[in-house]
Amino acid sequence: MTVGSAKDTIKNYFGTLWNTYAFFVLYADIDNFDPSKYSLDKCQLSVMDKWVLSEFNKLVETVTEELDKFNCTDSSRQMQKFVDNLSNWYIRRCRKRFWVGGFTEDKKAAYMTLWTILTEYAKLSAPFTPFISETIYLELVKPFFKNAPESIHLVNYPKVNRKYIDEELSASMNLTYAYTELGRSARNTFNLKIRQPLATLYLTDARNETALTDEFIKILKEELNVKQIIQNSNLSQFVSYSLKPQLKTVGPKYGKLLGGIKQHLDNCDADAVVEKVKSGASYKFEVNGQEIELTEQDLLIHVEQKEGYASASEDGLSVIFDKNLTEELINEGLVREFVSKVQALRKASGLEVIDRIKIEISGDDKIEKVIIDAKDVIATDVLAVEIKKGNNGMNSEEFDLNGEKVICYITKA
Repeated sequence: MTVGSAKDTIKNYFGTLWNTYAFFVLYADIDNFDPSKYSLDKCQLSVMDKWVLSEFNKLVETVTEELDKFNCTDSSRQMQKFVDNLSNWYIRRCRKRFWVGGFTEDKKAAYMTLWTILTEYAKLSAPFTPFISETIYLELVKPFFKNAPESIHLVNYPKVNRKYIDEELSASMNLTYAYTELGRSARNTFNLKIRQPLATLYLTDARNETALTDEFIKILKEELNVKQIIQNSNLSQFVSYSLKPQLKTVGPKYGKLLGGIKQHLDNCDADAVVEKVKSGASYKFEVNGQEIELTEQDLLIHVEQKEGYASASEDGLSVIFDKNLTEELINEGLVREFVSKVQALRKASGLEVIDRIKIEISGDDKIEKVIIDAKDVIATDVLAVEIKKGNNGMNSEEFDLNGEKVICYITKA
């Protein structure tokens, strides 16, 4: 292992695992969470809980099989991938469940799921990372279970619990995540800020995978900030294509027929051809009596967006955003920008995550009205007990909200 790769491992793996553990401890301490008082089997698990438990038990199965073959490299790679998904998908998706006031059934399920994952993962990773695993065990298990072994290295290695494995759920979540990544790419490409809500997202799937159910559509709506999602849309409604042969692959196979191939591609139904090759099939036709067979790799596909839409495609999946904004959508985008900047101001002011605040704002009549009209939503997100017009506060900053200026004053309540 090189020095560079060691630094990357410390940052990307150990740093991510430790931050996930620290996140749990922060909120568990605030709520005085005691895992000995609850049972995971009696919790009302969310789809995210079920997914992460399924992924963890599949990981246990994989790591055990690979270690039995003395294959530590593949095991460690799968473990690093799991920790990344735990932090950047499960924790990020579930963060608000830990913030909510009171100790709801959903909050209990979130705590028990994450506690179970962290403690069982520590056991799984103990042979690989003995010290950080020991720390997690001593902090999350020993204080609550007095009869537990003194060290994680005296605990039995975890065994796969197949009742938690759900392959159908995993497939749906993988598809949801693929659409999410594609949607983020499209937003970045077309400069559509993620905080700006959009009206409609259209999905197309040339691979003909199972359509997403409502619970996964809800996740996708939240991740990509859209009001509605329409599945199984015809991509040709939103883009047009033109095709040329990829010379480095088509030339060696059909060199003398390139002219005829170009002419055919200029006049064919490009939409139908693209749909066919993106599904993994090949496109066949004849030139001068000889059969030509082209795959997606043999084509240069030029995409032209139709006015008002933004799209991205990869591996047979496509997402298309309706870019047209109503006044209501614009105002909601301003509110989301305001919330983000207040959170940054809270942090810069040295406030604790549980501190309540009072907010006063000063700007033109339009932006003040937008913020005051949404004060209940804003207050929930930034832990504000009061939001009103004014110019007094402990700390202040002028915010640029998509071109609209407002001065925000905050005071610890």
